[in-house]
Amino acid sequence: MIEEKTDKIISIISFLVILIAAVLLVIYKYYPEYKSSIGSSDGYVNIDSYKEIVNISMQSGPEFILVTNEEDKISSILFINQDALCLYNRNIENQELADSIDGIIKILYNSNYLTNEEIAITSYNSTNKLRKDLISKIKKYYSDIPITEDIKTLTINEQKELLQEKENESRRNIKKLKEAELIESNSSNLTEEVAYVYADNICRKLSSYASRITNQEKNSPNYPIQLISGEDDKNIYPSAKSWYYIVNSEVLGYINFKSDKYDYSYCCQNKIVIRGICHE
Repeated sequence: MIEEKTDKIISIISFLVILIAAVLLVIYKYYPEYKSSIGSSDGYVNIDSYKEIVNISMQSGPEFILVTNEEDKISSILFINQDALCLYNRNIENQELADSIDGIIKILYNSNYLTNEEIAITSYNSTNKLRKDLISKIKKYYSDIPITEDIKTLTINEQKELLQEKENESRRNIKKLKEAELIESNSSNLTEEVAYVYADNICRKLSSYASRITNQEKNSPNYPIQLISGEDDKNIYPSAKSWYYIVNSEVLGYINFKSDKYDYSYCCQNKIVIRGICHE
């Protein structure tokens, strides 16, 4: 009887030792690799510990939300539209506030978003350091850009609900970006001649779709161009830069195939495909 209990105890101890060893292996070997693969924008918003929430909306450009922590550092960026993803994983978060703001302004400028179009900046709580510092920097470097300010004071619960809603929206936009990057990487051996054939196929599909639609705005979620295959039995899709819109059942679209080895561009006007960048 005593020997059976001893054997059981030894078995339990052996199991615990193996379990602890496995956990330690994961922590010391795999967790650092996982952590190093996570970008600066891949964390989650801490809705129980934040200080300021500021929404920046640029006419015909990015819309995003900046969230600061108690140290007045930008802890999270929420990407409300696809244009805002120019700021994704650019090491803006958790830097000194002045450095983060400078980084944001530099990236927006290099992405050609700082024009003479209006920028709307909205705060959702009474704290205003980030809002004031951001406006001050923009006016310092780009005094011609019109800026509108608004303060919408929300309750704590309303602020948390807003952050949860916008974070979900941001995650969806990030997912679309990563899916587009994966699609681009899957078509790394595409030749220009084959790309033209794929562009022609996509253009014909768009024209067929347009014949059933009167009007559709650019970047509409209906029938997204990034999910239209160049050939039905191959995973060849246009890059995230591609777009189209429909006016009076006629389509105008930009079809781009891009990887680290090539960059092919085509203009689709109804059923006609022309090599080169397409202008709206």
